[in-house]
Amino acid sequence: MKRSSLRRSAPLARKTPLARALRAMRKPQGTSERRMKLALTKLCRRLVVELRDNGICQRCQAHASQSQIHWAHVRAGRAATLTWAPWASLALCAGCHFWFDGNGNGKPDTQSRRWWAEKFPDRDLLLRAWEQERSRKKFDPELTKHWLEQEIARYGG
Repeated sequence: MKRSSLRRSAPLARKTPLARALRAMRKPQGTSERRMKLALTKLCRRLVVELRDNGICQRCQAHASQSQIHWAHVRAGRAATLTWAPWASLALCAGCHFWFDGNGNGKPDTQSRRWWAEKFPDRDLLLRAWEQERSRKKFDPELTKHWLEQEIARYGG
């Protein structure tokens, strides 16, 4: 059979039921998981930056009206249990966030971690305990979302 005879047929019209069904099958899986992560991120950022830290950089005390305030993680990484843990994050202005990430990014025995441990000794103790824990419980996004909503309500948000 010649290659020319194996040409693709004309593409399906965009609005036919078959075309819609094929597009739905190609959609990436986990869209509800992605939505949940986005919701958790918005809740935790609101709790940490707006309510707990009042839009003030925890290193240089710049206010949100003076600088862009970021939601910064003490230990950047893929651990879901830390990503949405308010005790493991803080509000930093863009410049201080750059400094924090460039000076160890919260890894043990680095300049940024020593600053954080001095400023927040109780939260550093929690982080050190988390780092030593070998068997971490499975992350439950629904439970975390519910807990974050309760914390926001407790802060009056």
